[in-house]
Amino acid sequence: MVFPTIRSSSAPPSRSQPLSSNLGGKGNEARNFVISTLKDTDWPKEVANDVQTLINTIEMLPDLENISKDESQIPAEVKVSIKLLLKELESVRTRLEGESKKYGTKKKGFRKDLKKLFSRTDPSECSQVLKGCRNDVEENSATLKSFLSALGTQNEALSLQVAEGLTGGASGAEPGKPAAATELTPDAPLPVTNPVWFNNPPFGSAPTLSVMDGNDETAKRLGTHVCRLSNVLERFSNQPRQPETGQTANGMEDLQQALRDVRHEIAEQQSQPGMKKFWNSSDQSGSLKNLQDRVRAALEEIQLLLNMKTSILVEELR
Repeated sequence: MVFPTIRSSSAPPSRSQPLSSNLGGKGNEARNFVISTLKDTDWPKEVANDVQTLINTIEMLPDLENISKDESQIPAEVKVSIKLLLKELESVRTRLEGESKKYGTKKKGFRKDLKKLFSRTDPSECSQVLKGCRNDVEENSATLKSFLSALGTQNEALSLQVAEGLTGGASGAEPGKPAAATELTPDAPLPVTNPVWFNNPPFGSAPTLSVMDGNDETAKRLGTHVCRLSNVLERFSNQPRQPETGQTANGMEDLQQALRDVRHEIAEQQSQPGMKKFWNSSDQSGSLKNLQDRVRAALEEIQLLLNMKTSILVEELR
């Protein structure tokens, strides 16, 4: 089944317009915001192909207008995929707006031309942002397209079964008798685009989205805690006191390196696209638990190394 693609309206959507409350409307509005930003920005000619490729990618996303406004009627795996795509489109919009401010709109004017003349811009950096946005959208939309294609095939099969039941079946079965099962009827396996994802949806699809959001919050809190511990070490390193032994100095540097490693791993996890975070949410939970243990161990090492009482260290961390 081919799903129609949506075209952006001639008038770009405004941030002041009321937003839809249903998933389908939100998805189409988010897409139109992105397309409007791409079309209204005066991009450098060096990235014209990247801009058009991203526009084509966004416009080829499935039209979500026909998605049920009642979320309870939407299959869990489809609902999760739409929410992940919404998150990614919001991330793309934020990144594009940051780049768009460097170049301004296509509206011409002396002040705009003067600003552009003296502004420092890097087309190669802009190209990387555009390509990254395209890759993230493609990755996050692939699963949604598979689910929608599978649902479309199922709906076609059910419609065919109803039609055959009313007409006696395409095979000439007598009225009142069920038509023989075909490869398109639910009595036979449905020819879905990705049978593994459709017949065996990700375990606990809806709860997994909550796990992913929880991972994000945990990572943010852990990152903040690591920064504070690092600041404690640096502050004590710079304080005048009795000459410290080589062992203490080396220990403080080792702890700083350990905290830097933790911070790097957190940043890597946070930089992953939404769909990858979703599929790896359980693994990431385990990884964050490991990072928490490492930070807890670093906290104990700091107490021993600096001979600090817990109450003093807690005060330092505030």
